[in-house]
Amino acid sequence: KFLHLYDIGAYWVAFERSACRLSGLFSKSELTLFRIPDCVEYVVMASVPADEAEGCLGEYILLHDGAYRKVRSEHSLPTGDYRHWHERAVRSVLL
Repeated sequence: KFLHLYDIGAYWVAFERSACRLSGLFSKSELTLFRIPDCVEYVVMASVPADEAEGCLGEYILLHDGAYRKVRSEHSLPTGDYRHWHERAVRSVLL
């Protein structure tokens, strides 16, 4: 029920399930794929400009600890929805 976001200066980034939520909120979010040793699947990261994220999500921040922000979400994310998004996100970046 939360988004886990990281402030990397000009952008806020999120990984995996939080990336799914973030890309749903910001249609122009950028997706990046990472490979981690011993992990079969790609890790998906979504990024949005920090000023846009702050403007939209600022009032929902529950925890602000340096670069990390925990943001309240309205709904939980069903596993099936996440898996479908992950597959589409990987295909969209690779194509």
